[in-house]
Amino acid sequence: MQSNGYKIALATSSETNRRKKLLEAHGIQDVFDAITDGSDFTHGKPDPEVFNLCVKKLNLKPKECLIIEDSENGILAASAAKIPVILIPDLKIPEPDLLNKTTAVLESLDELPSWLSDKNE
Repeated sequence: MQSNGYKIALATSSETNRRKKLLEAHGIQDVFDAITDGSDFTHGKPDPEVFNLCVKKLNLKPKECLIIEDSENGILAASAAKIPVILIPDLKIPEPDLLNKTTAVLESLDELPSWLSDKNE
């Protein structure tokens, strides 16, 4: 995605050591332009703090960002941060009132490149 000019950030509640272990295990520790983890903030989702910190680290405005989420609390946090959010459901589909807060619902992360491409045409 960075080859298309997109910046990529990770906003996770995991603590730094766990986050580093997981990223290294998958060989993706150098993929992100910014990372905010549980060591950086005091209020977890649905509080928007984690997303606000990422936006600040990227030196962008919320409306210039797009969040990819898999949880209800993530949708609420994105909405509170006024950042558009795409839902890729994990364990369950949220209730309709939460789905109304999303920009789109995709079945898998594999659908994201074509969704972005369609939006940029």
